[in-house]
Amino acid sequence: MELAMECEKSEQLIGEYCRTLTAARADRRLVARDRDRLRFFLHAYVLEEWPRDLDRVDSEIIRDFLGGWFLRHVGGTRSELISYLATFQRFYEHLYQTGRLSAAEYDDLAAALSARQYFLACYDDYFRRPPDAWDDFAAGGPLKDDAPAAALN
Repeated sequence: MELAMECEKSEQLIGEYCRTLTAARADRRLVARDRDRLRFFLHAYVLEEWPRDLDRVDSEIIRDFLGGWFLRHVGGTRSELISYLATFQRFYEHLYQTGRLSAAEYDDLAAALSARQYFLACYDDYFRRPPDAWDDFAAGGPLKDDAPAAALN
């Protein structure tokens, strides 16, 4: 029951965000891609790994998703990873501007989402490993050269 309520509230937040983009005359393809990315994030990751609403996501969840889970479960390209960052930046800025996030919550998320080089370093680190080592990979995990950790500084 509680999980269904979290899903319903998060879907409402996504719908509100998409309506705001549409009202601002954003390209309908952008709106559709952002909606799809947010729904994937919600259903495939947030509700499974951290059962909560999208307005309760924090920087730890963002780092774990983009710096680890996304790489292990989706793969994708560097461009897709960057696209997720952009979607999350727009979505969480919208939540802040509409009073759904406090300044402290938004600052926490914005700091994580601005760490593009960190996520690209995680991507590069993951895909330069041999496939049999991919299962052991985790964001911020043991790295030979600490490239992702250095990118956060």
